[in-house]
Parts: sequence; C-alpha cells; structure tokens
Amino acid sequence: CGSSREAEKILAQNSYDHIDERPYPKYFQRDHKRYAPHNLYTDLESLLQAAEDFNIYHEISPQPPFTFYEKPLEGLQGDVREVQLPFSSYNYVSYRWDESMNAYLRFTRDQPHKDANTDQQIAVKNILVQYVPFHYISKVHRQYDLVGEGSGLYVSNGKAQKIRWKKESYGQRTKYFSEDGSPLVLSPGNTWIHIISPKKEAVLIKETE
Repeated sequence: CGSSREAEKILAQNSYDHIDERPYPKYFQRDHKRYAPHNLYTDLESLLQAAEDFNIYHEISPQPPFTFYEKPLEGLQGDVREVQLPFSSYNYVSYRWDESMNAYLRFTRDQPHKDANTDQQIAVKNILVQYVPFHYISKVHRQYDLVGEGSGLYVSNGKAQKIRWKKESYGQRTKYFSEDGSPLVLSPGNTWIHIISPKKEAVLIKETE
C-alpha cells in the first residue's frame, strides 16, 4: 500500500502490532477517483475489527499528546499573517490568517487546500514546524532522523515562537518544549505538525510587510 522498505524492516525487527493492506485488503478501501498509492483509506470500525481478528486490541488510558490552554485565544494576538513552508518546488504549503475563522487557512501551491468530504478549506489553529535532518537511502527515498532532538517553530493567533523537540526512541512520543525547557502549551483547536529539512526554514510574513 505504498510503505517503504525501511518501514517494513522496522516493523519486522521490532514486532510492532500493525495491519497491512496488501495481505488484508478487506479492512481498507480505495478511492479510485485518486491516484494510488495516495487513495487508500480505512475507518475506525474496520480497524477495530482488524484488531479483534488479529488479537491485538488493547484497552489503554490515552495520554493527551499536548497541553492546551483552558480558554482559546481570540483574534490576532501577534503580527504573523502568513506562514510559508517550502517543502519542495512541487509541494509548497502556506497558511494565511483569516479573521472570520480565527485560524490560518491552508494553501498548497497557492491554491486553497480543501477537505474532500466537506469541500471547505482547511483551517488550522496550531502550526508546528519541526526541523529534522535527513539522508538519502536511495536516489528518491529519504530517511528523516526522527529519533533525537532539534529545533522548530510554533505559530498560533499571529504569534510565533521558537521551540525544541525531543524523541527518545521509536516507541516514544515526540515532545515539544518552549526555549526555556518548559512543556509547550497550545491554543485549544486542531494542530498540524510539519516535518521539514533545516535547510528549508519556514518564512513568516508579518502584518507590516
């Protein structure tokens, strides 16, 4: 279903519970209006059924991935009107502040990025940029060094701050911190995390520019 050889090695070597579409396609669906491999979908009901069938269903107490402020920030608290993320010449992402939505609207190649289910442009409250070095493992495949630590950027409601990230192992969650070392606190709302090379830093367009 589009997985990399390196990912398959990691799954095999570490005995992680996982569900593969190729031998078990009944738990997945393909949208034939889109090009493979980027047209593969599943849903919670199918995943729960697969977990029960393969005896890998575990009840756990979920840990919240982030700490959020109790009350949402309203309006533009800072002067960052736009965030540009040059992943590549083909995949150029930007976010532009929208006062009526009280969030950043997402664009890809200067075109509105819309939800296929609602036809509404994606609006994002929290933008996390995680700078991660990579190396090529083939002519076209990259491996990002996700285990380790590095720098990043957090943007919300017009405010941008430098952050740090840390991931101790593949089995651990990535943690985000303010520059003073305290856990990063986010605005209530959806959060998009962007992993990008340190050589292609985010560009912030401010209100006065």
